[in-house]
Amino acid sequence: MVALFSTNGVITINSFIVPLSTAMVLILGVFVFEEHRFNFSIPNFNNKIIYGSAVLYACFNFMTAVGVLYPMASEVKNKNSFIKGCILGSIVLTLLGIIINYNILTYYPGSFSSEVPNLYIAKNYGPLLPLYLTIIIWLEMFTTEVGCLYSLSRRMQIFLTKAILYV
Repeated sequence: MVALFSTNGVITINSFIVPLSTAMVLILGVFVFEEHRFNFSIPNFNNKIIYGSAVLYACFNFMTAVGVLYPMASEVKNKNSFIKGCILGSIVLTLLGIIINYNILTYYPGSFSSEVPNLYIAKNYGPLLPLYLTIIIWLEMFTTEVGCLYSLSRRMQIFLTKAILYV
């Protein structure tokens, strides 16, 4: 394994997969925008469960980010660059989230009945785009697992170090 549980391993994997994922969202967003140009409908949500699901999803992603960023922050040499990178990453993720939501609302109601709305949307733009998107989704799942394992291994390392000191 390519030192997956080290900070450098997490950074290396993400520096390859995150640009691919970002490019895919931008490509799909351009296709949808070129075809529809602000032609979307905002559905009326009568089901209150959807708000709870959104909060749970955001909390899960936030906890994963904290689990990775917290141990990584102690290893960073330039704290100012780390903070700027976190802020820039947050801005980029917000913009990507807006693009994804625009795409999903544009293809409402069909996109709402799909397990993977972006895949449903990509199917409208040829056979290769869904294939590339599927591969990138698998790679994103891999980076999530690497991040979670990194977080867990760092926590265990800290816990075991403290446990040995107390013994």
